[in-house]
Amino acid sequence: MKKAGLIITALFYMILALNNIQAQVDTSKTKEDDFDFSEFDGDFDLAPSDGKSKGTKVYCNQKVSGLSPAKLISIGYDFQGPFDVNSSLDLSKAISFPIPLNIDETYRFSSNYGYRVAANFPVISRYDFILNLGFNHWQSAYQLDRQPNTLPIATAEPFFNQLDNFALRTTGINFTLFKPLNSVNYIIAQGQADLNGNYLNGITPDLGLIKYSAALLYGWKTNERTSYAIGATRTYRGGEVLHIPVFLLNKTFNSKWGVEMLLPARGHVRRTINPRSMLFFGYELEGNSYNIRGVTLLNSQNDNLELRKSEIRARIMYETSLSGFIWLSVQAGARIMYKFNVAEQDRGTRNDFIIQNQVSTPFYFNVSINLVSP
Repeated sequence: MKKAGLIITALFYMILALNNIQAQVDTSKTKEDDFDFSEFDGDFDLAPSDGKSKGTKVYCNQKVSGLSPAKLISIGYDFQGPFDVNSSLDLSKAISFPIPLNIDETYRFSSNYGYRVAANFPVISRYDFILNLGFNHWQSAYQLDRQPNTLPIATAEPFFNQLDNFALRTTGINFTLFKPLNSVNYIIAQGQADLNGNYLNGITPDLGLIKYSAALLYGWKTNERTSYAIGATRTYRGGEVLHIPVFLLNKTFNSKWGVEMLLPARGHVRRTINPRSMLFFGYELEGNSYNIRGVTLLNSQNDNLELRKSEIRARIMYETSLSGFIWLSVQAGARIMYKFNVAEQDRGTRNDFIIQNQVSTPFYFNVSINLVSP
């Protein structure tokens, strides 16, 4: 945690220095180049907005003044530093052992890294209906540095060796629907289908294990600076399927400060340095369930294991325009592992784990290049 704190502090001062340099460069640019991205709206309003035309209904849009620009295409790299995993294998669940018997070990990983690609485009964009379709693919590789000197026949070592040999992958498609009802109220519907596991490199993905997530929210846009909504979601961010309430709030307090949040998934305080640069302080909850195949526990290969993974990323994030609508995003902070346990796919009890893990907290950073919405 001390390393993470030093990294965050160093990054913060580096960002301030970069901003000072950028501010000096920006002064040489014309006023036309220093435009405010919040003034743009990619969803063209074709309906009269004065409400005076007979028979015309006025609709709100999803735009909030000062909000960070939406990312259409994102290509990034994610890195996590060294961390330890204290692991406990429950033989009574692994082989129906007649009495509870746990074998505890500690594993050391030197890093966890991978690339992230995402795309999200409007396919229908009208004043009374907006539909976005998206695609994402993440890869996360684990580098095992040290393992206990024990016999693997009665330990969780084969599972961690499998993580070391085969990266975790997520491939998904998604949609977001924004439907204004009048000048104030709107509905947001979201859906996503993800295939998660250690597939490829000789391991065939099981399409029968696709995970489905969805959310439905009812919202109010009270003015050009405030929009909020409440609803419910089916999500795997907790490492397993959860049905929980959600709260959305996008609010700009003034020209410098605002908040962007979708609780409990993420929440950030936004500091606008200038229309081309923003700082964010907050967190994001990431997680999913992964099918792990090819693990041999107690001389028996098991393709029915599920890694239930959930982590909280406390972070500082800096986003800036490199050129026009091409933006750079840099984030750094601490990755706090909330859940990293292994169960069988068909076990319905949430806490009925074969392998339970306690994971230390490393620093992490993420950098991406993004094409943002005009």
